[in-house]
Amino acid sequence: FILIFLTFWITMPSTMATLRCVREQERSFAIGLQTIIIRLLGSIPGPVLFGVFIDDTCDLWDKSCDASGQGSCLLYNNYDFAVFMCSCCLVSKSISLIFFICSIIASKKSDIPDITADSEADEAIDNTFDVRG
Repeated sequence: FILIFLTFWITMPSTMATLRCVREQERSFAIGLQTIIIRLLGSIPGPVLFGVFIDDTCDLWDKSCDASGQGSCLLYNNYDFAVFMCSCCLVSKSISLIFFICSIIASKKSDIPDITADSEADEAIDNTFDVRG
């Protein structure tokens, strides 16, 4: 449960990190590029790799009438299945953590100013009340 929670918990911070790492005119391109990379690295090979690894935990296969002779799995090794699922989640979270730490370091060295709506509004208010003599 905790690993699934962390998966969805990181979505907004990663989007905010992407938006803060690029210049304002490049933000839509950066979000689009981030989405493409996530889809190419996660959504396409992910289910195929999970299927291969899950099939490796099968202890008893059903017979099939087609040319391959292999049907669906009748009995999974629950321990191997659980170890695979937990290790897969831990490895992917560890890799994500390494990349986020690298992005924090790169962000500290960046020369892109961190301008938010609040700072722009404060600057506009300061300019409005600036009475020169």
